[in-house]
Amino acid sequence: MQLYDRILVPTDGSADGRHAVEHALALAGIHDAAVHALYVVDTASYAGTGMEASWAGIDDMLRSEAEEAVAEVESLAAAHETSVETAIVEGSPGKAIVAQATEADCDLIVM
Repeated sequence: MQLYDRILVPTDGSADGRHAVEHALALAGIHDAAVHALYVVDTASYAGTGMEASWAGIDDMLRSEAEEAVAEVESLAAAHETSVETAIVEGSPGKAIVAQATEADCDLIVM
């Protein structure tokens, strides 16, 4: 019985996030579902810093963390023999997660 066709798993690269990713991949295997992994770069929390010169460094650091997090999801997905589509977006995490789930027509969000 296939309950889910598309599963969204937001990730932040943390150990708890890894548990959510592994759970999403296990569910995808059971339900033969597609997995969509999302990392949201929360730039709003740095908007008021007023340090334009250092913003480039902060942005580079945030993007590097994002790329590492989605690469880890891709690695875990390969171990589960599950394909995964990844995305990195900017914005409010809550709004971005809902928007991505809606856009990808996901049946389930695993966090």
